This record gives sequence, structure tokens and C-alpha cells, in this order.
Amino acid sequence: MVKPLPIKRSYSITFSPDGTLLAALARDVVVWDLASARKKFRVHPLSHPSHLCFSPSGEQLAIKGTSGLIVVIDSQTGKELHAFGNIEDGEGSNLRYSPCGDYLVDGSWNGRLFVRRADSGRVEFTTDFPGESITDVQCASDERLWAISHSPRATTSNLPPDSDYFSVWSWPFSTSAYSIFPRRIPFVWASAISPDGRLMIVVCGAPPDTLALYRADDGAEVASTSFEAGGTGAVVCWSPDGRFIGAVKNHGIMIYDSSVLKPVSNLSVPYASDIVFAPQGHLLAVGSWEAGYVFNLDDFDGLQVRGGPLSPSTTPL
Repeated sequence: MVKPLPIKRSYSITFSPDGTLLAALARDVVVWDLASARKKFRVHPLSHPSHLCFSPSGEQLAIKGTSGLIVVIDSQTGKELHAFGNIEDGEGSNLRYSPCGDYLVDGSWNGRLFVRRADSGRVEFTTDFPGESITDVQCASDERLWAISHSPRATTSNLPPDSDYFSVWSWPFSTSAYSIFPRRIPFVWASAISPDGRLMIVVCGAPPDTLALYRADDGAEVASTSFEAGGTGAVVCWSPDGRFIGAVKNHGIMIYDSSVLKPVSNLSVPYASDIVFAPQGHLLAVGSWEAGYVFNLDDFDGLQVRGGPLSPSTTPL
């Protein structure tokens, strides 16, 4: 097997739309050029960065910190382009670009959903969900169908909160143009909508102990399996063709056949924290609190690592 590309500590990772760059987030934001296997730059645009995403053109990279602040940088140089100064919004979900690249969508722990101008941070649309937190913003591959994850807060000291749920939106957003996913799910830890928008994969339970696949149209369960999350949390993602699901679990990652949730590959990556397939499907990146890696799927036999599970030990660049 060709040695995987080590990308050092990386809590959150994302590929550029053309698959040529990988952005990794820890204390700093690092962008890797995958053709040369070298860092393009390292920057520290804000304190405690927590989420990041590329624009549809790949030319810009938006970063959100744990305070809620959002900064946009040039993905080739790391130069700051826009700083929104939105400290009053507070901590919240991840963020994503609109299909046109002119807007950024994110949510807050206070239940507010935002659509902002990507070049200024000016809020163009907002709606509130009182008593809830917006925990995740995701979209299907055509970026027209969006799923927003809602987590109701407990209202008493002795009863659990209402079950989590998803609101489903079409772009562009309006307050009258969303529906509710047909099934409420207790204790959602991670979720991802399939590339075609027809399925939802969810890590749920207390503690997170179930991986379940649901149909988006009627909420029916397609398949489920036991799941053991690790101390770094739970993350799930889809391969671009929808055939596989990647998941961060205890002591590494698992890749499943999406039709039946059958495990097809199990990789040991200490303190794994994130997982994402490249848009073209030929690479798989794994973030880790210790040391992340980029794997070439051409080196896998049906996504089963030759010679058994891989325990990376390469010294990071």
C-alpha cells in the first residue's frame, strides 16, 4: 500500500469541490495541495475555529469559531477577505455555502437559522425556533435540498427533552417553504443526507449506540446496526455515489455498504474525529486529534485494506 498522506492534528476536514485541496482545522487552519502532498499555507484567522467549508468555486474558505464569529479567507493564499464581526450570534452549528456561492447558511444554539451574504455577512434571511438549538446544516449533492438538525432543550429538571428532528428546505429559503422530516429521533449525535436526498443516516441513542438509515420521504427505517462512538464524538458521511457510508467510531473509522449497513472496512486511526470522501470519490480523508491522514481508495480492495486493518504510524510532515 502507498503510504497515506499525514495531515497532523485535524479536528475537522473538508475537500475543495474539485478535490485538489484539503482544508484541515485544529488550532490553525491548514490547506494542503494534494497533488504535491505539501501544505499551501497555515493561518490562524480567529480563536478556536470549529467549522469550515469551501465555496462552490473553491476560491474561498469560510471558517466559523466556537464564539460564532465567521471569517472568509482566500483558499490559495490564506489572506483574509471578509470578517463578519457577528459575535452577538453566539456559538452554533456548522456553516455551508449556497449553490451560487453568494450566501452562507448557519445556525445558532439559540435556535436561529441564518442566511448571510458571503461577501459582507449581512443577514438576508433569518427565522427562529424558540427552545431549540440548530446543531447541523447539510445539503444534498445538488445543493437544492437542505436538512437542518434541531435539538429541543429540556424544559424541566427531571424529564428529558423532546426528541430531535430535521426540517427540510428547498433553496432559496423562505419561512413557508420547509417541511418536517416524518420521524423524530431521540438523541441525534450525527447525521448526513444522501447525495440524492432520498436517505438520512443517523447516529443516535444515549449513549450514541445505534447507526440507523431512514427514507427521507416517509421516515421509514431501512436498516440499523449497533454503533460504538468514541471520546472524539460521532461523524457520518456519504461517498459521492451513495454506495458507502463512512463513520467515526471508537478507536477509528468504519465504512459501510449503504444498502444494508454492512461493514466493508475497519481502519484503526487513534482519536479519529472526522471523515470525508473527496467529491470525485478517489480519496478518503480522516481527521484525528492525534494525526489525520488522506488515503487513496485505489489502494483498497473493495474498501478493505490489503493485509487487514491499517494502523497509521507514519511521522506527520
